Amino acid sequence: MSLLHRNHRACLRALPAAAALAMALAAPQLHAQIAPAAATPAAATPPAAPVAPAAGGTVHELQQLIQSQKLVEMRTAYNGNFGTSMLYHPEKMTFYVAMFQQKNFWRVVKTTSRARADAVFRDFNRETDTMAQAELKIIQLDAQKDMAEKSIAESEARLRGLEADLAIQRQQEQQARALQQAANEQAKALDVEQRAMRMRLHELQRRIDTLEAQTNAVQGKKR
Repeated sequence: MSLLHRNHRACLRALPAAAALAMALAAPQLHAQIAPAAATPAAATPPAAPVAPAAGGTVHELQQLIQSQKLVEMRTAYNGNFGTSMLYHPEKMTFYVAMFQQKNFWRVVKTTSRARADAVFRDFNRETDTMAQAELKIIQLDAQKDMAEKSIAESEARLRGLEADLAIQRQQEQQARALQQAANEQAKALDVEQRAMRMRLHELQRRIDTLEAQTNAVQGKKR
Protein backbone atom coordinates (compact mmCIF):
# COMPACT_ATOMS: atom_id res chain seq x y z
CA MET A 1 0.00 0.00 0.00
CA SER A 2 1.35 3.48 -0.97
CA LEU A 3 1.93 6.29 1.50
CA LEU A 4 -1.09 8.13 0.08
CA HIS A 5 -3.27 5.10 0.67
CA ARG A 6 -1.98 4.57 4.20
CA ASN A 7 -2.56 8.25 4.99
CA HIS A 8 -6.07 8.12 3.59
CA ARG A 9 -6.86 4.90 5.43
CA ALA A 10 -5.63 6.38 8.69
CA CYS A 11 -7.77 9.43 8.09
CA LEU A 12 -10.89 7.31 7.76
CA ARG A 13 -10.57 5.82 11.26
CA ALA A 14 -13.54 6.64 13.49
CA LEU A 15 -11.47 7.51 16.54
CA PRO A 16 -9.32 10.68 16.77
CA ALA A 17 -8.11 10.11 13.21
CA ALA A 18 -11.59 10.95 11.88
CA ALA A 19 -10.94 14.63 12.42
CA ALA A 20 -7.90 14.37 10.16
CA LEU A 21 -10.05 12.82 7.45
CA ALA A 22 -12.53 15.66 7.76
CA MET A 23 -9.73 18.13 7.13
CA ALA A 24 -8.43 16.08 4.21
CA LEU A 25 -11.90 16.00 2.67
CA ALA A 26 -12.38 19.75 2.91
CA ALA A 27 -11.70 19.99 -0.84
CA PRO A 28 -14.73 20.40 -3.18
CA GLN A 29 -16.79 17.19 -3.43
CA LEU A 30 -19.26 15.79 -5.97
CA HIS A 31 -23.00 15.50 -5.31
CA ALA A 32 -24.12 12.27 -3.66
CA GLN A 33 -25.75 9.65 -5.87
CA ILE A 34 -27.86 7.12 -4.04
CA ALA A 35 -27.94 4.33 -6.63
CA PRO A 36 -24.61 2.87 -7.85
CA ALA A 37 -23.95 3.67 -11.48
CA ALA A 38 -22.71 1.17 -14.05
CA ALA A 39 -18.97 1.27 -14.64
CA THR A 40 -18.09 3.05 -17.87
CA PRO A 41 -14.73 4.26 -19.25
CA ALA A 42 -15.99 7.84 -19.27
CA ALA A 43 -16.43 7.74 -15.49
CA ALA A 44 -12.66 7.44 -15.06
CA THR A 45 -12.21 11.15 -15.82
CA PRO A 46 -13.34 13.47 -12.99
CA PRO A 47 -15.21 16.67 -13.83
CA ALA A 48 -13.05 19.70 -14.41
CA ALA A 49 -14.67 21.66 -11.58
CA PRO A 50 -16.36 19.51 -8.89
CA VAL A 51 -19.14 21.27 -7.05
CA ALA A 52 -19.38 21.46 -3.29
CA PRO A 53 -21.74 18.97 -1.61
CA ALA A 54 -25.20 20.41 -1.13
CA ALA A 55 -26.31 20.93 2.45
CA GLY A 56 -28.57 18.08 3.41
CA GLY A 57 -27.11 15.77 0.77
CA THR A 58 -25.61 12.40 1.61
CA VAL A 59 -22.06 13.58 0.95
CA HIS A 60 -22.52 16.55 3.26
CA GLU A 61 -24.10 14.32 5.88
CA LEU A 62 -21.15 11.93 5.70
CA GLN A 63 -18.70 14.79 6.08
CA GLN A 64 -20.52 16.06 9.15
CA LEU A 65 -20.42 12.61 10.75
CA ILE A 66 -16.72 12.28 9.99
CA GLN A 67 -16.04 15.66 11.56
CA SER A 68 -17.96 14.67 14.66
CA GLN A 69 -16.02 11.37 14.83
CA LYS A 70 -19.17 9.27 14.92
CA LEU A 71 -18.22 6.77 12.23
CA VAL A 72 -16.33 3.50 12.30
CA GLU A 73 -14.46 2.37 9.21
CA MET A 74 -15.56 -1.13 8.25
CA ARG A 75 -13.33 -1.60 5.24
CA THR A 76 -11.62 0.30 2.42
CA ALA A 77 -10.35 -0.85 -0.96
CA TYR A 78 -8.04 1.07 -3.28
CA ASN A 79 -7.59 0.97 -7.04
CA GLY A 80 -4.91 3.45 -8.03
CA ASN A 81 -6.10 6.89 -6.93
CA PHE A 82 -9.66 5.60 -6.63
CA GLY A 83 -11.16 3.84 -3.65
CA THR A 84 -14.27 2.64 -1.88
CA SER A 85 -14.98 2.82 1.85
CA MET A 86 -17.71 1.35 4.02
CA LEU A 87 -18.36 3.30 7.24
CA TYR A 88 -20.77 2.52 10.04
CA HIS A 89 -22.72 4.90 12.27
CA PRO A 90 -23.38 2.90 15.48
CA GLU A 91 -25.88 5.39 16.95
CA LYS A 92 -28.17 5.14 13.92
CA MET A 93 -27.11 1.61 12.91
CA THR A 94 -26.55 3.01 9.44
CA PHE A 95 -23.96 2.17 6.80
CA TYR A 96 -22.36 4.67 4.44
CA VAL A 97 -20.59 3.41 1.33
CA ALA A 98 -18.48 6.05 -0.39
CA MET A 99 -16.60 6.10 -3.68
CA PHE A 100 -13.74 8.59 -3.82
CA GLN A 101 -10.80 9.74 -5.86
CA GLN A 102 -7.98 11.10 -3.74
CA LYS A 103 -9.78 13.69 -1.54
CA ASN A 104 -13.01 13.87 -3.49
CA PHE A 105 -16.13 11.85 -2.68
CA TRP A 106 -17.88 10.88 -5.90
CA ARG A 107 -20.84 8.92 -4.59
CA VAL A 108 -22.21 8.05 -1.18
CA VAL A 109 -24.90 5.47 -0.50
CA LYS A 110 -26.66 5.39 2.87
CA THR A 111 -28.43 2.23 4.03
CA THR A 112 -29.40 0.36 7.19
CA SER A 113 -28.91 -3.00 5.46
CA ARG A 114 -25.53 -4.67 5.80
CA ALA A 115 -26.29 -6.82 2.76
CA ARG A 116 -27.14 -3.71 0.75
CA ALA A 117 -23.95 -1.99 1.96
CA ASP A 118 -21.85 -5.01 0.99
CA ALA A 119 -23.45 -5.12 -2.47
CA VAL A 120 -22.87 -1.40 -3.04
CA PHE A 121 -19.29 -1.75 -1.81
CA ARG A 122 -18.68 -4.52 -4.34
CA ASP A 123 -20.29 -2.48 -7.13
CA PHE A 124 -18.28 0.61 -6.28
CA ASN A 125 -15.09 -1.42 -5.99
CA ARG A 126 -15.64 -2.97 -9.42
CA GLU A 127 -16.30 0.46 -10.88
CA THR A 128 -13.17 1.98 -9.35
CA ASP A 129 -11.22 -1.01 -10.63
CA THR A 130 -12.45 -0.25 -14.15
CA MET A 131 -11.71 3.46 -13.81
CA ALA A 132 -8.22 2.79 -12.46
CA GLN A 133 -7.16 0.44 -15.26
CA ALA A 134 -5.79 3.22 -17.48
CA GLU A 135 -3.97 4.80 -14.53
CA LEU A 136 -2.50 1.46 -13.44
CA LYS A 137 -1.51 0.72 -17.03
CA ILE A 138 0.29 4.06 -17.19
CA ILE A 139 2.13 3.22 -13.96
CA GLN A 140 3.17 -0.13 -15.39
CA LEU A 141 4.22 1.37 -18.72
CA ASP A 142 6.17 4.12 -16.95
CA ALA A 143 8.02 1.47 -14.95
CA GLN A 144 8.76 -0.49 -18.13
CA LYS A 145 9.90 2.71 -19.83
CA ASP A 146 12.22 3.54 -16.93
CA MET A 147 13.64 0.02 -17.04
CA ALA A 148 14.12 0.22 -20.81
CA GLU A 149 15.82 3.62 -20.51
CA LYS A 150 18.07 2.24 -17.78
CA SER A 151 18.94 -0.78 -19.93
CA ILE A 152 19.63 1.47 -22.91
CA ALA A 153 21.86 3.72 -20.80
CA GLU A 154 23.75 0.71 -19.45
CA SER A 155 24.12 -0.74 -22.95
CA GLU A 156 25.33 2.58 -24.31
CA ALA A 157 27.84 2.87 -21.47
CA ARG A 158 28.99 -0.69 -22.14
CA LEU A 159 29.28 0.07 -25.85
CA ARG A 160 31.33 3.20 -25.16
CA GLY A 161 33.58 1.16 -22.88
CA LEU A 162 34.08 -1.53 -25.51
CA GLU A 163 34.74 1.10 -28.18
CA ALA A 164 37.29 2.77 -25.90
CA ASP A 165 38.94 -0.60 -25.19
CA LEU A 166 39.02 -1.41 -28.90
CA ALA A 167 40.50 2.00 -29.72
CA ILE A 168 43.22 1.49 -27.10
CA GLN A 169 43.87 -2.03 -28.38
CA ARG A 170 44.17 -0.80 -31.96
CA GLN A 171 46.44 2.03 -30.86
CA GLN A 172 48.63 -0.40 -28.95
CA GLU A 173 48.72 -2.78 -31.92
CA GLN A 174 49.67 0.10 -34.20
CA GLN A 175 52.39 1.18 -31.80
CA ALA A 176 53.59 -2.42 -31.52
CA ARG A 177 53.74 -2.74 -35.32
CA ALA A 178 55.62 0.54 -35.55
CA LEU A 179 58.08 -0.61 -32.90
CA GLN A 180 58.46 -3.98 -34.63
CA GLN A 181 59.07 -2.29 -37.96
CA ALA A 182 61.61 0.04 -36.39
CA ALA A 183 63.31 -2.90 -34.70
CA ASN A 184 63.40 -4.84 -37.98
CA GLU A 185 64.88 -1.87 -39.82
CA GLN A 186 67.42 -1.37 -37.06
CA ALA A 187 68.31 -5.07 -37.17
CA LYS A 188 68.77 -4.88 -40.93
CA ALA A 189 70.96 -1.81 -40.57
CA LEU A 190 73.04 -3.50 -37.90
CA ASP A 191 73.36 -6.60 -40.07
CA VAL A 192 74.56 -4.50 -43.00
CA GLU A 193 76.95 -2.66 -40.70
CA GLN A 194 78.21 -5.94 -39.27
CA ARG A 195 78.83 -7.36 -42.75
CA ALA A 196 80.68 -4.20 -43.69
CA MET A 197 82.78 -4.46 -40.55
CA ARG A 198 83.59 -8.11 -41.28
CA MET A 199 84.62 -7.17 -44.78
CA ARG A 200 86.73 -4.34 -43.41
CA LEU A 201 88.28 -6.67 -40.87
CA HIS A 202 88.97 -9.23 -43.57
CA GLU A 203 90.61 -6.58 -45.73
CA LEU A 204 92.72 -5.37 -42.84
CA GLN A 205 93.75 -8.92 -42.03
CA ARG A 206 94.67 -9.48 -45.67
CA ARG A 207 96.83 -6.38 -45.70
CA ILE A 208 98.42 -7.39 -42.44
CA ASP A 209 99.23 -10.80 -43.84
CA THR A 210 100.67 -9.19 -46.97
CA LEU A 211 102.85 -6.82 -45.01
CA GLU A 212 104.04 -9.59 -42.73
CA ALA A 213 104.96 -11.70 -45.74
CA GLN A 214 106.85 -8.82 -47.28
CA THR A 215 108.62 -8.14 -44.01
CA ASN A 216 109.66 -11.75 -43.66
CA ALA A 217 110.93 -11.82 -47.24
CA VAL A 218 113.11 -8.75 -46.69
CA GLN A 219 114.56 -10.18 -43.51
CA GLY A 220 115.37 -13.47 -45.31
CA LYS A 221 117.37 -11.69 -47.97
CA LYS A 222 119.43 -9.91 -45.36
CA ARG A 223 120.53 -13.21 -43.94
